[in-house]
Amino acid sequence: MTTSSTKKRLEEIALALRIDKTSEEMSPCRFCVQTKKRCVASGPKSTRCSECVRHRKTNCDFTEKLPSVSSWASLDRQRRKLRDEEEEAMMKIIRLRKQQQLLDDKEQRMIELGVSTLEELDAKEKEEQEESLLQEARVAALTEASAFLESPFIDPEAFEGLPESF
Repeated sequence: MTTSSTKKRLEEIALALRIDKTSEEMSPCRFCVQTKKRCVASGPKSTRCSECVRHRKTNCDFTEKLPSVSSWASLDRQRRKLRDEEEEAMMKIIRLRKQQQLLDDKEQRMIELGVSTLEELDAKEKEEQEESLLQEARVAALTEASAFLESPFIDPEAFEGLPESF
């Protein structure tokens, strides 16, 4: 080999190495399929893959095997659809876990109250809620009465002479 052809060969090898290092694996060209090599190229604007550069092949056809723009768009749509479905599934899982927690809480409450059915539990909880509301109403009434009696505008002498039962 002459010096210029050696230099040219070294440049080709260096280019092939650079392509290998900085590029991505593509659908294999015919040469890469035949030689069972990885087909690595820097993108659709490239004309040859690293193996075709390394072996001085001028008819690299990896670009013919690249997906079309509509194929990429279809993949993107499918990917978005899967993400949406995944998000829906995650929301359903969260909802189901909340329902499980509510059932666990009810089970614990049934044990605490000593009831054997959900209907009994519901009745007990309703009874407790009504009792709680009644208690809150009593406290509110007492607070109002206390505030009324302690008001500076009330004359305690005005109540003198009223029967005790009043």
